Amino acid sequence: MTAGTKIRNLMRLLDASDAPVWAIDPAGKLVYLSAATARWLGLDVEQLLQRRAVAGSPVSDDPLDLLAATLSPPPGLNHRGTASLRVQPAGDAKHRIDPIDVRFVRIGSGSSGLTIAIGGRFNDRVPDEEIADAANVRQQLDAWRKRHAAIATVATAGVSSSAKRMRARIQVAASVRTHLGFFAPAGSNCESIAQRVHQQSAQREPIAIVDGPLMDPELLDASIVPVVNQLANSADAKATVLVRGLDEMPLDAQR
Repeated sequence: MTAGTKIRNLMRLLDASDAPVWAIDPAGKLVYLSAATARWLGLDVEQLLQRRAVAGSPVSDDPLDLLAATLSPPPGLNHRGTASLRVQPAGDAKHRIDPIDVRFVRIGSGSSGLTIAIGGRFNDRVPDEEIADAANVRQQLDAWRKRHAAIATVATAGVSSSAKRMRARIQVAASVRTHLGFFAPAGSNCESIAQRVHQQSAQREPIAIVDGPLMDPELLDASIVPVVNQLANSADAKATVLVRGLDEMPLDAQR
């Protein structure tokens, strides 16, 4: 089989695909655009052949030159070898072209390098490092919240009359807006129960947790600033403050 026949077979396969595919030569010019690309752009792609598709390159006022330039790969492809980009081709008021996700692949290097562009959906993109870190922190926070809620549930679990009475009292406490006090021996999970009341009554409401014995008036004000700021934003806003060891809190802070 001759090289020309092989190329024609490859082009036939690419044209049969429903994914837009185009190729850019080492000089940055379009040398191939598939049939799916023609359908996507809504024109005869023969008109785009040998037009420059280089990011940031100066183009003429010819609409076809502008269109070809929007098919260019992102800067830095020569170093990375592959990149994904959402491509929005240049159109006009009468013919708006929908954007698609495109994967660019660099084949070879230097003066022999060829760029292949393939339109489709790709789920293997590497997220930005800061976004990945933020997502990881969010997952850890969600896991902590679930674990803490489970502790509160365990603290009130059981089928005994005491456990049932505890759950009923939590429901009553969660149904009203009032000051609540929890008094229990160390290790009784009363703080988890207090947070359970908060979750059942106002899950989306901000909450501040402070250590009463460590507070003085100034430190207390600083500790509850976040919820105070939210209260100042709306006359209807509400917030909850959970004070540990209220009986050991200095009197000037209690006032």
